[in-house]
Amino acid sequence: MPTVKNVNLTLSDSGGQVRATVTYDVDVTPFERQLVGLGAEYHSHIALHDFDGGDGVGAALAEFPRGSNSESHLDITVGSVIQTLPKSQSALFPRFQLKGDAPNNDDEIKAKVRIHTESAQVAFTPDVLSDQEILAD
Repeated sequence: MPTVKNVNLTLSDSGGQVRATVTYDVDVTPFERQLVGLGAEYHSHIALHDFDGGDGVGAALAEFPRGSNSESHLDITVGSVIQTLPKSQSALFPRFQLKGDAPNNDDEIKAKVRIHTESAQVAFTPDVLSDQEILAD
């Protein structure tokens, strides 16, 4: 499966709405690129999670929407070297949806990025987490 790296989350809060932007790179091996030539398609899934420290993340707070013309689709081409795709996805969420902590506490949030294909035995890549961002209350 393609490899996700360099995941970065930024949040901007305005008028009760939060714009979450996640940038990341995807490395696609020559083998995976050949699978694309045979009809495989890859796309990303991004979820925002509560984070209170430690090795894992807390509950999922929101998921980026997906659609037929979504920016989650990976434009992989057939080739014989590793292809690196820089990606940037953005979504708008109501502020209350990203509330993971008690009232009057800042919310620490991480983005989880996974790559998915229905054309492989392993349907998802391992989870890759972003840096932590704090959404002040």
